[in-house]
Amino acid sequence: MFGVPVLLARESRASNLVTVALPDERDEAIRDLSRAREDAGTARLRARLQLKAMLLRHGRSYQGKSSWTAAHEQYLARIKFDHPAQQITFDKYRQAAKDAHERVERLTQALREQCEQWRMKGVVKALTCMRGMDFVAAATFIAELGDLSRFAHPKALMKYLGLIPSEFSSGTTRRQGPITKAGNKHARRILVEAAWTYRFNPRVSHPIEVRQEGHPQGHPRHRLASSAAPRISVSQTQCGAENDSKQVLRSSRPGACRPHLGYRSSGQNSCLSPSPSSPADTGGNSPLRPT
Repeated sequence: MFGVPVLLARESRASNLVTVALPDERDEAIRDLSRAREDAGTARLRARLQLKAMLLRHGRSYQGKSSWTAAHEQYLARIKFDHPAQQITFDKYRQAAKDAHERVERLTQALREQCEQWRMKGVVKALTCMRGMDFVAAATFIAELGDLSRFAHPKALMKYLGLIPSEFSSGTTRRQGPITKAGNKHARRILVEAAWTYRFNPRVSHPIEVRQEGHPQGHPRHRLASSAAPRISVSQTQCGAENDSKQVLRSSRPGACRPHLGYRSSGQNSCLSPSPSSPADTGGNSPLRPT
C-alpha cells in the first residue's frame, strides 16, 4: 500500500494531474449575488405569467406589441372586474408582479455596485462591447467561469459548458447526438441566449455604442461583428454566374455573419475567399469572430 504523497508523485510524473482554478471569497460572493438575481428573475416571470393567465381566462388578454411597458401598465390600470373576489385576486397578482420586478431591479443595482470593486471588472466591461452581452449577462458569465485564461482553446470552453455534440460511437460507426449539457448550466444559458442576437442584421445599436465608449476595442476601426457584414468576393473562374448570385444572396441574409465558437466546418466552399480589403488581410479584427 502506498500513501497519498507517493500516489500524487507518481501521477504528477505521468502528467495525469490537472490544475483546478479555485475562486476566492470575493468571486464566490459575486456569484451568489448573480444567482440571487437570476432566481428573482425566475420569480418575476412566474408572477407575470400568473397574472396573464387570469386575464386570459376572462378574455382580457393584452393585444399590444410588447407586454410590461408603459402602455401595458396603462391597460392593466383600466381593468375592472364586477365581482369583488375577482378584483381582489387581480390586484394581488398585479402587486406580486410589481414587487418581483422591483426586487430584480434592486438586485441588479446591487450587482453593479459590487462589481465596481471586483477584480474581474475589466473583463466584464470588455464583454459588454459584444452583441448580446449586456452587463447582467457579462457579469453572470464571468462570475460562473472566473478567469477565462485557464481554457487553452475555445474548444475546451465549449466542452466545459457542455455545448459540444454527444458521442455514441463504436468501431467504425460514429454517431453524434444533441449537446451534452455538462458543466455549468448558468453560464451555458447566458452564452446561448447571447448567441441568439446574431439572428438579426449586424449593426451597432445605441446601447452597444454606449458600452463601447472608453474601451480600447470600441474605436471605429475595431468595431465588433455588429458593425458591418463581411465582404465576400466570389471567384469567377471556379464558380458559375448562378452560384455567384446564390452566394451573394446567402451572405446578405440575417444571421449570415454569425460567429462560430471555436469550430469551423471543413466543407466550406472553396470559391469563397475574403476580399483583399477585408480586415482579415489588413491585420484588423475579423468580422466573423468578435474580439
